[in-house]
Amino acid sequence: MKLKTEKNTLKGRVIFGIVSGFVNGIALYLWDFFKEEPIIWERYIFQAVFVGLFMAIAFRNKITKA
Repeated sequence: MKLKTEKNTLKGRVIFGIVSGFVNGIALYLWDFFKEEPIIWERYIFQAVFVGLFMAIAFRNKITKA
């Protein structure tokens, strides 16, 4: 079985980055909320932006079966 790599579209990468960053920020907020830790909005925004950016860069290739 041979795997084939293709580039994802820029639109797809941006959407994936936004969604993954948003989900990560919400999960971090809920974690702190239920552990009764202080809510620091800058931390969640920073986490969401950089996780989204990293995920968009890391998943720039789509791997499919050939």
